[in-house]
Amino acid sequence: MKKLFVLVLVVLMASCCTSKEQKNESQPSEKPGPHAIVYKTKADYSQNVPISLNEDGTLMSYPDPRDLMRGDEFTLPTQLEKGYLLDNKGIGPNVAFLKWTYEEYAAMSRAPISDSIIANILDKKPLKEMYDCGLLDKFDDPVAEINEVAMRGRRAMKKTYNKIY
Repeated sequence: MKKLFVLVLVVLMASCCTSKEQKNESQPSEKPGPHAIVYKTKADYSQNVPISLNEDGTLMSYPDPRDLMRGDEFTLPTQLEKGYLLDNKGIGPNVAFLKWTYEEYAAMSRAPISDSIIANILDKKPLKEMYDCGLLDKFDDPVAEINEVAMRGRRAMKKTYNKIY
């Protein structure tokens, strides 16, 4: 019985203690915040409202008309070199674009019903490529720094940033 007690005590002590290395693994390596998402589309959808689809192509989410503005300006993507765009809205790989422009959609008194959203999808598969460039606040000047890589072309983008589409 004494041996069993000692064995249980040793196991309990071992499971309660963590090394410094284990403690660091449980802490996030980066602080949370928006990521710099850069993408290219098949056509110019820079004025069209983005929505999110599920993997199966069904509607996941869409904005309220009031969500398209930050202060007095629309959250349109920022034009970069070589046709790349820097997202300012919060899109992902399952983005689709609506027929409505930011201006038209923002003028609506409320968001359309989901059937109307589906009926007004302009392109369900608009992306050519998309990159997660990491946390936005890691850049001193995101546009200039990402443009520097973009100017070197697709190969440089793939080598420098995490391709997500």
